[in-house]
Amino acid sequence: ILMSIDEEVVNLSVPRKKEDAQRNTSIKDFMRRNDVQKLATAWYDILKDYCTRNQDVAEMCLKIIGLYISWIDISLIVNESFITLIYQLLGELRLRIAACECLAEIVCKGMKPLDKFELIQVLNLADVMRRLDLVSNLFVYSQLFADINDNIHPHKTISRTNNNKHNSQPSGDAFTCSQKFIAYIVSRVNAK
Repeated sequence: ILMSIDEEVVNLSVPRKKEDAQRNTSIKDFMRRNDVQKLATAWYDILKDYCTRNQDVAEMCLKIIGLYISWIDISLIVNESFITLIYQLLGELRLRIAACECLAEIVCKGMKPLDKFELIQVLNLADVMRRLDLVSNLFVYSQLFADINDNIHPHKTISRTNNNKHNSQPSGDAFTCSQKFIAYIVSRVNAK
């Protein structure tokens, strides 16, 4: 149902008439006021409960969060308990890519440059990258930064192997990608 709502109401790649766009904005505003906080709580509970029990459910939940993050209050997801949980999911082989994609959507959320810079500091991605086992997780983390790069700057892409979610071969140096990403964000903030 939540994916259908995204497709029918939120997805901007679907051309809509002006009155449909206005109706969709009203629906999103209603959901922000009444339902999104409950959804975020449910998403957290689902991720916590299903991250080992049924990873298909947890993966779908991460994808839904990624779809909704662009228009919901980011503080519902970017808080200590939720981000800690997402970082823990990076350690689950089956959930790594979905967790990376979710983080990419969080980082790529439209906001003012200074707010974006503050978000990146709060997420502490550079430290998280340093603490994680980059050798065994190189593909996953390079994928994360490639996704972030593609979302922020779509005409400049970071090379990667392919989109096979189960491919364990690294596509580049994740630490270099992360440093380039951080440098890119800093340069964008300074340019504004």
